[in-house]
Parts: sequence; C-alpha cells; structure tokens
Amino acid sequence: MLLVWACGTGILAGLTCSVFVLLPLSLLAIALTVAAGWISGLGGHFLDIATSVIACQAGYMLGLTGRDALAQVVARIGIAPSNHV
Repeated sequence: MLLVWACGTGILAGLTCSVFVLLPLSLLAIALTVAAGWISGLGGHFLDIATSVIACQAGYMLGLTGRDALAQVVARIGIAPSNHV
C-alpha cells in the first residue's frame, strides 16, 4: 500500500513541480518507509526503502511525461484555456 502512495505522490509531484522536488520527496519516502516499518515491528529494510524511493521517482517520471497530455485533455474539456492560437 505504501508503494501505491509513493507512486501517486510522485505522479502528483511530476504534474505540478520541477525536478528540484525529487530530493525532498525521496527523503520523505525514506522517512515514511522507516516509520511504517517501525510501527509494524518489522524494521526498515534496505529493500523496502529502495523500493519506495524508486516507486516515488518512477511516479514522478510518469507525471512528468503526462503533463502535456493532461493539459490537452483539460483544454479540450474547457476547464482551462488552450495555448493554441
């Protein structure tokens, strides 16, 4: 479940933020993975931490590549004005 949240957060960050958000986002993913492992009593394993950081950054790349497509859909629906002349 944590991977879904990490990937979703990465997608939202990719849609709205620049590349400078990746370091704080990765640190947040590490902190949340360690906290979830500590709460469940399993401890923060390196594989869990690496997987959550990779999922977060992969979600960022998905959001980054989907920016233009989302902007076209929003413009076609009429929510935002189009950039076309």
